[in-house]
Amino acid sequence: MENFFKCLKKTENLFLIICLFFGILFTIITPPFMVSDENSHMAKMYNFTEGSINFQKLTVSGGGQIYAVSYLPENLKFIITQYEEMPFDRKIKTSFDDTKSFLKLPLNKNEKKVHFYYIPSYTIFSYMPGVIILFFLKLFNVNPLVMMYILRLSSLAAYIALTYFAIRITPVKKWLFFMCALIPTMIYTAAGVNTDGLIAGLCFLYTAYVFNLAFNTNIKNITKKDLIITLLLISYITVCKFPYAILILLMTLIPEEKFSYKAQKFKYIVFPCIGFFLYTLLNTLYNRYLYAGVSSLNPYLKPVGFMLHTMIFHPDLFLKSVFSIFEVSGLPVFGQTIGAFSWQNRFIPISFIFWYYVFLFTGAVFKDKKECISEYLLIRNKLLYGICYSGFVIMTIIVCYLLFSRSEYDTIKNFQGRYLIPVLPLFLMLFSTGKTINYKVFKGISLIFIIFILFIFSVNILVKFYI
Repeated sequence: MENFFKCLKKTENLFLIICLFFGILFTIITPPFMVSDENSHMAKMYNFTEGSINFQKLTVSGGGQIYAVSYLPENLKFIITQYEEMPFDRKIKTSFDDTKSFLKLPLNKNEKKVHFYYIPSYTIFSYMPGVIILFFLKLFNVNPLVMMYILRLSSLAAYIALTYFAIRITPVKKWLFFMCALIPTMIYTAAGVNTDGLIAGLCFLYTAYVFNLAFNTNIKNITKKDLIITLLLISYITVCKFPYAILILLMTLIPEEKFSYKAQKFKYIVFPCIGFFLYTLLNTLYNRYLYAGVSSLNPYLKPVGFMLHTMIFHPDLFLKSVFSIFEVSGLPVFGQTIGAFSWQNRFIPISFIFWYYVFLFTGAVFKDKKECISEYLLIRNKLLYGICYSGFVIMTIIVCYLLFSRSEYDTIKNFQGRYLIPVLPLFLMLFSTGKTINYKVFKGISLIFIIFILFIFSVNILVKFYI
């Protein structure tokens, strides 16, 4: 028992226990396909296990439109259909008896039904290790709902493992990483069938790894192994979701004297940046070629080419749409970052969201008296945090404007708070100072609050979906 409590003194172990408990709880109590776009993500994953690199096309008789589709097992499609309206109609409720009844349905993988979805853009790498797990589950004809729950757990496990090591290795702001990683929205999203848990975990780990190389005074020289690990991490992040590739700029935090020669730092930043740009450009052109003639499920969305023309030749209209995010969606975006569930359209009470921000900013502004490292407080380093964060926000806004706009005047859609969580530590560290507080007391109070808000979040899930 003494060893157990000694173990809990380590921040990463506390994270492991809390995230594992509430992550599994959210996995169980969240109705099927009630995490954002969970149905489309599972359809895409199943498509990959069928040997389809991208998607299949279906021409609808009558109008002649071509749509992106996946051919799913009959009962998987049936279960997805039962929950399609639930995210958008608050009056629809479910029960654990409904879930239990679906567990009796066989997969029937040879009986297929068409599933329409928005044109996919994620590669198979974004869904690891879930695709591999799904492939073997399909071989054994596992019940479709059991498949979904196992995939949820695999996503949660990937997030926990990556974030655990991130918290463990960061030499600065360990408790800030802890609080960001336990944000209710983040755990809820990670415990779903999607790419978000993997991407967030990779971003946390990459940021922490670079911080360790830059600020750990015990590391005098950057080894080839360190450079390969950072390159592999940022490459994987880029392949999964390219706006996060801007995190490679964090490598400039590492002092030149830690590299073997002066040009090495330049080499491991500029060349990968060129590679990532070329990858993104070629991947975009390739997808544009594949999507030619494919209709969107939302007939009101403007073509990407039209919106790109508007952005370049009518920047005033683009900027008007950007500012509309903060006028119309500002509060929802900030709320989504902390306390949103379902398809990011249901929230816990605003007071809990407010106090979580208070704890986050307190953890960012003040530092522990025991923390000796102060290099991360330098103005030039803070400038870099701001460039990375704002650069990611700008790229994400542009992508949302191009893909989800109904007109050149439209408020930018789909810019969601959960996208900000992987880079949230960088934003918060802009407010860091050298001021100290009794961090032991702060940790205790914030820990109690985090556990309490996660409990409140669980109750809200039960009330909104079942009662």
